[in-house]
Amino acid sequence: MYGLSRREIERIKELSKELNLDFNHLLQLAEEDLKFGCQRNLTPAPLNVNKKKLLLFQSNLFLNAFKRHLQIKKGNFSAKTVIILEKIEEIIGGCLKEKELPVDDPEVKIVLEALNDLIKSVDFRVNYIVPRQVKYLAYRDPLTNVYNRHFLREVVNRLSSKKEEFPIGIVFIDMNNLKKVNDTLGHKMGDFYIQKMSEAIASSVRQSDYIFRFGGDEFIVLVPRLKENALDKIVNRIRKNIEQINTKEELNPPLSASIGISIWKSPEEPFQKALEQADFKMYAEKVNDKP
Repeated sequence: MYGLSRREIERIKELSKELNLDFNHLLQLAEEDLKFGCQRNLTPAPLNVNKKKLLLFQSNLFLNAFKRHLQIKKGNFSAKTVIILEKIEEIIGGCLKEKELPVDDPEVKIVLEALNDLIKSVDFRVNYIVPRQVKYLAYRDPLTNVYNRHFLREVVNRLSSKKEEFPIGIVFIDMNNLKKVNDTLGHKMGDFYIQKMSEAIASSVRQSDYIFRFGGDEFIVLVPRLKENALDKIVNRIRKNIEQINTKEELNPPLSASIGISIWKSPEEPFQKALEQADFKMYAEKVNDKP
């Protein structure tokens, strides 16, 4: 594990003399801050963070805090400034606890109230918004913004426990000629074709249906609570939307796809079996459409 650099240790030694504090104690605090991400509650830093960058960043925070304390000791700062600075230092150190306001000075009180609101805001974002954003990004295809294949397994497991969602329709869509587009027009244009296919699918299904980009040129749609003839209607809408895109964008070669459908009848039936049936029908259509 990375530790403090020689320069940082020498700087801590200088600070210990300037502040008249025990060098070993300051060094121990610095090493703890580096190890635990400058969080004085001993909460370990995330393992997926680049350790070297994290340690350098936290050591700079540590040294900057001591510089400020040194300036306060040497300077003629008002009591209200010291109170506010102490609270800010706690926040920098990772202590996201609201501070009691036993102060009478209205200027100090209003600043501390604002800092308490800042703590609430940071805490809310860290614990509620950020995790949801991370999960959203983890399960979305960045090019099309539909779900990715990693989320397919989670959705299948979720649906398997809800009998009321069955039967579930499966639509397997495989784009045609994407390799030709990439080879002749470039991958940027290939990405454009993929995005347009995603749009054609999305405008053909309900908001309650699930769209996944399963592979480079493959999409899967799951249709819970399937109604009679719904799959045929979805396929027809997809083909109609593809035609409209070709007309509007004047695509050459035209956007096209081979499509297979199947029905996942019950939770007792393996999902993979139903998926393979849709895949087989899609492949049969692709073979039959070849000149």
